Amino acid sequence: MLNQALTKWSDWGLAEKPTLVRVLEDGQNHHTGLIQAGDKKLVLKVFKHSFNRTIEAEYWASELLISPRLYMAANNTALYEFIDDQGYNPKRLKDLADTLSLAHQGDQKRFSEFDLIGFCDSYLVTAEAEIHQWHAALMPALLEFTQDQTPSTYCHNDLVVENCLFTNNSVLLIDWEFAQTNNPWFDLGAIIYYFNLTKSQTKKFLASYQHGWESKVDRRILYTSQVAVLWCDLLWSMHVMGNEYQNKHADRFEQLRGLALKLDITLPT
Repeated sequence: MLNQALTKWSDWGLAEKPTLVRVLEDGQNHHTGLIQAGDKKLVLKVFKHSFNRTIEAEYWASELLISPRLYMAANNTALYEFIDDQGYNPKRLKDLADTLSLAHQGDQKRFSEFDLIGFCDSYLVTAEAEIHQWHAALMPALLEFTQDQTPSTYCHNDLVVENCLFTNNSVLLIDWEFAQTNNPWFDLGAIIYYFNLTKSQTKKFLASYQHGWESKVDRRILYTSQVAVLWCDLLWSMHVMGNEYQNKHADRFEQLRGLALKLDITLPT
């Protein structure tokens, strides 16, 4: 797909024919590769779905300087600034919180609303009976999260570590395919879970995100949000990679079990 897309390079405003340096990602959402045109490195992405929604989000985010510059987007293909990710360290928590706070200031009226229960239902179709039992046990936590009264914001909805790039001066977010209006705790819970924040780090992160939010570190939303994020992730992963994913990544299911216990929910054995 990437090599086929490269045949259209003359439509991209490049002065030289680019070459594919390496494939960065060939996953379920898109094909991604690093290309080079002269002395310039760029990221080429060919989308499998959600092109229009993603590009709208990324143009908006790049204007705020919280996403890499988007040079071109057309016909399910996009060209981005290449960012040399320096990797996360806890000293960058404030930068990460600042970027997320900016992201959550997006105009909600421009974007559709994320349907958590509908998302889960769409991926339960291929799940085994045991997973349906887990879903039933988790439903009180999922409903509690959806009924939380925190005002909705524009959310990224896929803040795994790989989608947060750390430069010298900022943190940039990539892969906006799932961006929709949602409870901001979905993104906050994702950062807390995927970055494995300790309680003290969580308090620092929340305080940087919004003044006074460090007081929320002991509230149930801290755990319902992580349960919602992790369960959506696991359902998607099993749907895409097969039910054997559960055996290969049993540790992630045990982490979910531990989070559920924080909410007095015991998952089936």
